[in-house]
Amino acid sequence: MRRFVEGTDRGQSTLFPECLEDWICEDNPVRVIDVFVEGLDLAEHGFSGVDPEATGRPSYHPSVLLKLYIYGYLSRVQSSRRLEREAGRNVEVMWLTGRLVPDHKTIADFRKDNGLAIRKVCARFVALCRELGLLTTASVAIDGSKFKAVNNRDKNFTRAKMERRVAQIEESVARYLSQLDTADLQEPSEALAEQDGPCQRLMTVPGIGPIISSAVVAAIGNGTGFRQGRDFGAWLGLVPKQESTGDRTILGKISKRGNKYLRTLFVQAAHVILARRPSAAMRGLWPWIEQASKRLHRNMLAIALANKLARIAWAVLAHGREYQPRIMPHAA
Repeated sequence: MRRFVEGTDRGQSTLFPECLEDWICEDNPVRVIDVFVEGLDLAEHGFSGVDPEATGRPSYHPSVLLKLYIYGYLSRVQSSRRLEREAGRNVEVMWLTGRLVPDHKTIADFRKDNGLAIRKVCARFVALCRELGLLTTASVAIDGSKFKAVNNRDKNFTRAKMERRVAQIEESVARYLSQLDTADLQEPSEALAEQDGPCQRLMTVPGIGPIISSAVVAAIGNGTGFRQGRDFGAWLGLVPKQESTGDRTILGKISKRGNKYLRTLFVQAAHVILARRPSAAMRGLWPWIEQASKRLHRNMLAIALANKLARIAWAVLAHGREYQPRIMPHAA
């Protein structure tokens, strides 16, 4: 009989952790973060809230939240709510913050109030690593990458190149902060969509997820403001302009009227569907896509598919039932 490694009994009493210091090894990156932040003059770098208010509820010191953000940047934790969860369950973060668990709103507000200062601090982090000798002449480590000291044009780093590298790091931090903003906006929408009946029905449509479904319900409710799906597509600006000359009707570019945000979401969903392989979830759409692709350019096909998705979404809301794909027979 094969033997396995056995764990301890979950009901066994234990002091976990006995001491947080024992769980963090000497070369753990969180120790570098701690020393780095403690050595900064946060007021000089433009952080607000360094001096506590005389009245009111005590606030978190900016150094605690800054340590949490630097850890999140290095670990790619891309949400304020996830940072909050990490502070309550991750031993490394517990050690770093002194077992403080700021809520996600406090974390997000700190980012909004000190975004520029956070980017400057990351540039200072690179300078500190050089001062401590962590970046030697044999190798250059920037943002987790290692470059061997081969003296050719591509791997030789001058002062100008180093300045460009620091600028790239600042851009990377800015992208990370932007991703946090996006995630903070998306997570409440996903939570609401999971609890809302119309949103759940909309998410049965291929390409429509929590963000699109919650946005559609917020914009048109149950869809009774439109007589038919074609009217909803026209309201989104997904139909072509019509110009008549004599007895001819000429179709031009799409009108781009109405709700720009919703229109963009439907077009992006259409591009995602076109980039995927046919699946069971798209069995009602793929025959139509194959036929339309024979006469339409890919970008025009994406617009046409976005219009079709909008019409399907209206029908799902107006009739109060889930999406049922219509199986089209293949030609013999």
